[in-house]
Amino acid sequence: MVKFLLPRPVATCMTFVALFILGVISYRQLPVSLLPDIDIPEITVRASYPKFTAREMETHIAYPLRNALQQCTGLKSIQSKSSNGRTLIKMRFNYGVDTDLAAIEANEKIDRQFSSLPRDLQRPNVIKASATDIPVFFLNMSFADEDKQNAGFLELSRFAQHVIKKRIEQLQEVALVDMSGIERPLINIVPDLAKLSSFGLSYQHIEDVISRNNFTIGNITVNEGYYQYSIRVSSPMRSIKEIQALPLKTGLNTVRLSEIANISLQAKKKDGLFVNGSNQAISMAVIKQADAKMQDLKKSVHEAIKVIIKDYPHLHFDIAQDQTRLLDYTIGNLKQTLILGAILAFIVLFLFISNIRLPLLMTITVPVALVVSILFMLFFNISINIISLSGLVLGIGLMIDNSIIIIDNITQFREKGEKILSACAKATNEVIRPLLSSALTTSAVFVPLIFVSGIAGALFFDQAITVTIALLLSFVVSITLLPVLYLLLIKNKNEKNNTKANPLINVLKPYEKGFYIVMKHKTLFTILFLLLLPLSVFLFYEIKKEGFPELHQNELIAAIKWNENIGINENRKRMEALTVQERQKAQQVNMWIGLQDYILSNAYEVDRSESKIYMSFNEEDHISKSKGNLQNYLKHNYPNAEISFSTPDNLFTTIFAKNTPPIILKLKPKDESAHNHSIVKVIEQLDKILGKEHINALGQYTFVNLTYDREKLILYNVSEQTLIATLKTAFNENQIGTLNTSNEVLPMVMGTGSNDLNEIIQTTTVKSEKGADLPLKFFLNITEEEDFEIVYAGKDGVFIPVHYDATQKSRYEIEKKVSSFIVRNNLPFKLEWSGALYDFDNHLKELIGILIISILLLYFILAIQFESLLQPLIVLIEIPLDISGALLMLLLFGSSLNIMSAIGIIVMTGIIINDSILKIDTINRLYRTAKLSLLESIHQGGSRRIRPIIMTSLTTILALVPFLVGKGLGAALQKPLALAVIGGLALGTFVSLYFIPLCYWWIYKNKKEI
Repeated sequence: MVKFLLPRPVATCMTFVALFILGVISYRQLPVSLLPDIDIPEITVRASYPKFTAREMETHIAYPLRNALQQCTGLKSIQSKSSNGRTLIKMRFNYGVDTDLAAIEANEKIDRQFSSLPRDLQRPNVIKASATDIPVFFLNMSFADEDKQNAGFLELSRFAQHVIKKRIEQLQEVALVDMSGIERPLINIVPDLAKLSSFGLSYQHIEDVISRNNFTIGNITVNEGYYQYSIRVSSPMRSIKEIQALPLKTGLNTVRLSEIANISLQAKKKDGLFVNGSNQAISMAVIKQADAKMQDLKKSVHEAIKVIIKDYPHLHFDIAQDQTRLLDYTIGNLKQTLILGAILAFIVLFLFISNIRLPLLMTITVPVALVVSILFMLFFNISINIISLSGLVLGIGLMIDNSIIIIDNITQFREKGEKILSACAKATNEVIRPLLSSALTTSAVFVPLIFVSGIAGALFFDQAITVTIALLLSFVVSITLLPVLYLLLIKNKNEKNNTKANPLINVLKPYEKGFYIVMKHKTLFTILFLLLLPLSVFLFYEIKKEGFPELHQNELIAAIKWNENIGINENRKRMEALTVQERQKAQQVNMWIGLQDYILSNAYEVDRSESKIYMSFNEEDHISKSKGNLQNYLKHNYPNAEISFSTPDNLFTTIFAKNTPPIILKLKPKDESAHNHSIVKVIEQLDKILGKEHINALGQYTFVNLTYDREKLILYNVSEQTLIATLKTAFNENQIGTLNTSNEVLPMVMGTGSNDLNEIIQTTTVKSEKGADLPLKFFLNITEEEDFEIVYAGKDGVFIPVHYDATQKSRYEIEKKVSSFIVRNNLPFKLEWSGALYDFDNHLKELIGILIISILLLYFILAIQFESLLQPLIVLIEIPLDISGALLMLLLFGSSLNIMSAIGIIVMTGIIINDSILKIDTINRLYRTAKLSLLESIHQGGSRRIRPIIMTSLTTILALVPFLVGKGLGAALQKPLALAVIGGLALGTFVSLYFIPLCYWWIYKNKKEI
């Protein structure tokens, strides 16, 4: 094929120019995203029933729903979290399950179970998780004038719901605006007790008059001869004025409702709010359409906001947690890394090849292979993201390797006196087989990565396919376009090049000195190399292990549990005092206080006595200082409070559950006797035994339990319905109807206006059936009780989660001590362990399995190339030796053994053996065809391949070096992978140069033929 192409340079070049143009066009069409578009196999079911406590929510709602939902196909795990009036059920499915079908099935299960749930329960919401459901950014809306913050916030909320939300959702790129922090309106009716009494009226009279005057029968069909008419009978009220004008009969006269009650439009009692800086605001999570681009969405929203501010200058908007900035920053850094890595690799070529024109070939062939790779990415539906781009960064080093080998081999043939045409043909044909074998062996390492289970395998599909495409295209370009360009570059094609290369760096002499020393002390150096095997085992046990690498960001989420019965106003007061110092330093501070209204953003799900803070800083160093400040403030002012830290919710943290604690201990009661043990005391004892505190507190709260005396009610002729209605009215919770306006439905609530518990109990009266006013407190028994603020449950029922911060080393010690404590004290609890460390174990086992499969594939490919069952073992034996270099590099740079570094080790095994493949192929050819002695064949084979081995190793290493100093999510994610590859390659180069010849000599020293 090479001989066919060399005389046809124009046809060859034009073919690749056409492919290059198509690649450029493909680049403009490829979507740009942070990570590949991956379905998250998770469904959330949310139920709300304000009448129930946390335990009642678990018993009467969460338990029956869990029993029904755990029959869903492909369900991996199910867990519920119940608090006062709310239940959240998270269902995790095996990856690959169609979440659309799973959501349909979940709805069917809920429908079947719905009849056994409380009658007035609203149907639970089923929310399907998706990568596109993660907000692109949060839009915070407030008044520009701080004086209006409190007075007009209800109107601002209504305006946001009916105008701003709809305007933004009308944009083509926007799927949904998910809102929280809004105030909802209601019609508040506060009767004047003195006037009620003077007119002989009661609360019931007010309820009756509103009910009688606010009805709709519906359509009635009437026939008249040949005609049929629809008659609608209704008398609905449409405004507050109509309510105020309602007449009530008092003896012989009538009185209007406004004369005996204050009727006004007010905000519902707040269960939660959102604060931007120090001002109450509305948070709008902007979620994009699945096929929309982030940049297009951001541009459209910015233009819409400009128009809104022009029309309504009193409004102010802020953008928080902007993922488009993260995308721009990360993709930009990866592109810079790719370019910088290529430049460093080219510098190596200039140092090793004296002819300045030859390295310039790389400036043509590598970009051609790179751009044509993008064309094939379009065919495989792979977007430009941090995974595929990092695959190209890895691929660029391998692309240069192939070019180096071809150029060096042609140069060596010309140094022997071959004519340029013959040298290009012979040199290229000589290395086609080992180059193809190298490309296949490297692909054999990458491709099995897509078989890693779950989301991790789906995520690295892009990297595996991208690298494989880059490798194969690099092979094709290097054996077709490169010889043709080499031929065109040398002006006098008939001239023999008898001049020896005079590189700036000559590695031949140092190599030969080392070679003779090694071959002179074969046994000693063999033992030294083999000592790397126990070193690998030692480093494996010493190195820190974790699921995924720690990603440094300039954003922080702090979750606070006060563990006290505080109201929303006190919660806000404490939060503002807590963040005084941080608001002066941080770029942005947002606070979610109490219950939130988001539909999809479960990350900000908090209870009434909890809060979350989002902070962004200019520099990453401020985060650790901010953590310390918040912890110290709470320790000195609110010692019962608990604080935990996490990273803001983005696509990466969602996919990999980055905020999962290292160890989660689930204490499961075996029987009813477990409830007699104080869980809090058990956990406190565990803390003393372990010498550490758990990182989550079991929030307990005190509630007031009101019970009424039925005998007294019968004795004094007071009905239970009247008592309950009086209690609801006293506590401003008696909804007596709804007002249907043109664009909203407003609840009508009757109350006393008082919020003081003691005052309500002491002053409220209840009417008997004979019309007597009796003190409410006479019929009530008041007690205080304690219970858990949140009740957790899974497939096996209720459990108590305890989180511990630990490493792999301390993990086993924690397990042993906790188990022995439970057994020793005969406590009625079963133990279940989970967490990030256990997830890592599962991933590591899978990766070890993938490594074994990769090595088997390597063996098969090498056996085919060498036509030998023994020679592939020479190549493969260096893999465990090189792993010690990868682990040592990770340890020296303070990195851990995680999913990325483990993949880096697998990648390194595919790259490093390429040098050994070429070397053994050359030695075989010299020993078989040139009939040289075994030692001389080994010597000459190493001498001929020393320069390409050094150059390919250096170029690959230098292509990855920018990851070590780069910033952003892409660089941080790939840094452990780069460290593993660099460490393995650095050591593997010496193994290829000296240990492979030793193995070859030991195997064939007593054999006459190979």
